Amino acid sequence: SNRYGLFFYFSSNCQYCHLFAPIVKMFQQKYDWDVMAISVDGKGIKEFPDYRTDNGSAVENKIEYFPALMLFDAHTNTLQPFQYGFSTLDALEEKANLIDTI
Repeated sequence: SNRYGLFFYFSSNCQYCHLFAPIVKMFQQKYDWDVMAISVDGKGIKEFPDYRTDNGSAVENKIEYFPALMLFDAHTNTLQPFQYGFSTLDALEEKANLIDTI
């Protein structure tokens, strides 16, 4: 997608983050969406070795539960919740279809 991307907030000690990361990676590869992985504890996760350490954006965006996917809209430069907690690839695809981008 040229318009949308995802911010993947995770913690390296969160088991659901480790379970969800491969699904986020599959979604990224299947639909060619940009995904920026953001570690809230400053440590990495296997599927996203090029992560960034959170600079306060999780608090700023009121993200309290991990893993969390935030949808970034490049046209409006806005961030909105996309998925909190574990999800399946099918469920992510359904949500993406709702915003008519796939």
